[in-house]
Amino acid sequence: MNMTGNKNNYLSIKLSDRESKTIFRNLESNIVNCNVNSDMILNQVERALIRIKHKYKLEFYITEIEFISSDSFSEDIYEKMIFRLLSNIISKEHPNSA
Repeated sequence: MNMTGNKNNYLSIKLSDRESKTIFRNLESNIVNCNVNSDMILNQVERALIRIKHKYKLEFYITEIEFISSDSFSEDIYEKMIFRLLSNIISKEHPNSA
């Protein structure tokens, strides 16, 4: 979850050791204001995975993504969230990589 001022975004991912189709789950029970959608999130997640691969020479596969469609819109918030999350995982698993 990311909360900055009056904006907030939730993103949950499930990692896998192999590539497969990504399943999306919108956790919004009543979709009133659809600010984000699975296509937008997938685009940002893919950009983050490319950045991770380039920087750390490691590849990650995401099989599930949970989000809330009424969260705050941003051109890059999910990319930043995934990059930060995976960077933290890498620094714990491979301390010399970071």
